[in-house]
Amino acid sequence: MIEATAFDYLFFHTSTTMGCILFLNFVNLAIKCLIRRKRKTIFVTIEGNIGSGKSTLLVHLKEFFKKQNNIRIGYIDEPIDEWNEIKDSEGKTVLEKYYKEQEKYAFAFQMMAYISRLVNIKKSLNSDCDIIIMERSMITDREVFAKMLFDENKMEDVEYTIYNKWFDAFIGELPELFYIYVKTTPDICLKRVNARNRQGESSIPLEYLTKCNEYHDKWLDNIPNCKILKINADDDFDQVRYNKVCEEAFGFMKNSRERI
Repeated sequence: MIEATAFDYLFFHTSTTMGCILFLNFVNLAIKCLIRRKRKTIFVTIEGNIGSGKSTLLVHLKEFFKKQNNIRIGYIDEPIDEWNEIKDSEGKTVLEKYYKEQEKYAFAFQMMAYISRLVNIKKSLNSDCDIIIMERSMITDREVFAKMLFDENKMEDVEYTIYNKWFDAFIGELPELFYIYVKTTPDICLKRVNARNRQGESSIPLEYLTKCNEYHDKWLDNIPNCKILKINADDDFDQVRYNKVCEEAFGFMKNSRERI
């Protein structure tokens, strides 16, 4: 795990040239730590809007796979707790500052998210797993969040160019991804966000979730059907429904593994 003090410096000092250089060096270091897969491992990323039900699905998948003795599963949770460890002198977290002042913190937050995801993938590549399931991926950051920030003029041209330069330079080092899309309408997402009352999310408006939904659809609708499983999650699932979804997801993962 990258220490919060290092992230803290990087996050709050990216307006300086040295801060940008440190960011890029950190990305470079993380990428160099990646190792090539030694066995037939697939990476499955659970995608969806904020509040769509990704984390809840992941909890149920973890319980489901405890009963599957003939397959080794690894997990990469979204590093929200790691991000929330980074605070300013007034105790405000990275997420709080980002959602309140996106124009100011867009580049810093997206680079931080990219680095933390890469480091976690590097760690998972050292494991001996058949399937690694992650909550979101660095592809999400580029295709949804970074792109949306740029389109809304909240990330400058130079910042977006730097972000994509480093993304494109090393994306080929990453393993092939398969996708599970937890599809939920924005108004339902907002109700769930408000209900869970997660730190840093209190200021998220419906308009932002609607935009996120549009960018997710535009991106994931272009993924070949053989590489994506779509789940409608507007309704709250009971345990029976979750069991069926987990069975469906397991079948999708097994078929995906056979294809690589």
